[in-house]
Amino acid sequence: MARKALIVGSSRFTDPSFEGLDVTTEAAAVAAVFGDEAIGGFEVASLSDQSNTTVFSVIARFFDAAGPEDVLLLYLIGGGVQGQGEWYFASTDTDARYAATSALSSRALRHYVETSDCRKFVLIFDFPFSGAFAESVMWVGEDFPGERAIVAVSATNALREYEKGPSWSAGVLADALVDGLRTGRADADRDGVVTAEEFGAFLGREAVTPVQQTMYHVTPAAEHLRVAGSPAVHGTTPGSDVEWAADATAREDFLHRDELAGVLAFRLTDARMRRPDFSFLVHVDGAWGTGKTTLLGFLRRRLDGTFLLVEFDAWRQARLGRPWWTLLTAARDAIAADRGWWGRRWLRSAEVFARARRTGAPYAFAVLVLVLLVGGLAFWLWPRQGTTGGWSEAAKVVGTVVAAMIPFWAGALVVSRFLLWNSARGAKLFEESGTNPMAEVSAHFSWLLGRTRKPLLFLIDDLDRCGYEEVVGLLDTV
Repeated sequence: MARKALIVGSSRFTDPSFEGLDVTTEAAAVAAVFGDEAIGGFEVASLSDQSNTTVFSVIARFFDAAGPEDVLLLYLIGGGVQGQGEWYFASTDTDARYAATSALSSRALRHYVETSDCRKFVLIFDFPFSGAFAESVMWVGEDFPGERAIVAVSATNALREYEKGPSWSAGVLADALVDGLRTGRADADRDGVVTAEEFGAFLGREAVTPVQQTMYHVTPAAEHLRVAGSPAVHGTTPGSDVEWAADATAREDFLHRDELAGVLAFRLTDARMRRPDFSFLVHVDGAWGTGKTTLLGFLRRRLDGTFLLVEFDAWRQARLGRPWWTLLTAARDAIAADRGWWGRRWLRSAEVFARARRTGAPYAFAVLVLVLLVGGLAFWLWPRQGTTGGWSEAAKVVGTVVAAMIPFWAGALVVSRFLLWNSARGAKLFEESGTNPMAEVSAHFSWLLGRTRKPLLFLIDDLDRCGYEEVVGLLDTV
């Protein structure tokens, strides 16, 4: 995952209507703070006083070369112009009268955001008419196409632009932005991370003039997007009073695990769409306490509803029985829980029938013989006449039949547990008595998978707590 920033500024123009917009100092300061490894951590490229053709070309390559896991930051500072219901960012050779052919339009930038493989963007517009420019890029008033995490900050309010006109200067955001990130004031909750929401809210509060009001837009997917770090927050000294942290799964993303969860969710969904008939295994390795369980929690939140999630604690399940049995039982329970009351009962009955149809002929035959024996015994002992003595004898027959039914009931219970593997003992008995037990297990797994419309995703946790035999056995089962 790469973090790449492009700073585009223009201070020299051939059109005199843009005179007085010298933003060289501001553009350099912004590039420095985002390029600081301890703050922005971006790989920064700067573009100054270039033609519209060059600006178009560089921005297009910037968006086109990015990958799905990258974070892109684009900062535009300089001149802005409005024309025929569209808004533009001015380059050195922009002619305000013919902006459509000589300036970067909001529509063109929106196209680059939509078509890029990247999914995470920080867009900062620091020029006149940038409020309307940002609203056009962000499709304000309707959902932005695609699951993209975007924060867009503009130096102006679109409504105020029509009232005041483009008489203000550019670079309003730069001073507040640099100060907020270097001092840590932009980190509202003081956790060492400046999120998209914190970044936009800080600039909206701090970068304000009598004629300008900073606005920001954040898509739902960008709620936890990391814009920058806040090293000033971590300037505590030994002996400082700090809060205790519980050894439990974290719900807030203090260590940026949600970004990795987003990558995994995208990869799993993409793999499922490309090869729906294949299984896919992801192994996350990390020392104790590095947040593996927290990562699974964030992944669960992202994929819940898309996949049928099966929670599986390998360490606890290892004490209960064979790995194939515990995995199969967890899958069955998850599939049943996804159904209603009648659906669960139907699944149970269908499972008995499916196993009996495949491998249960000997057990069905044994049950049939037992029923015939009990019925024959009752028929032979039943009295031929309806006398008092006969009914007394009938009572004795009923007692005899009930006694005969006890082993029948016990046998049926054993068969049921054997057919459904409801117990670890039944699973062990099956494994030891079958000629090729794993083939039947595989077939039954396939049958279970056919009972759900969603792809099944096992979230296996605490594998690092298991002994090597348990780990090998579980991976062999998978």
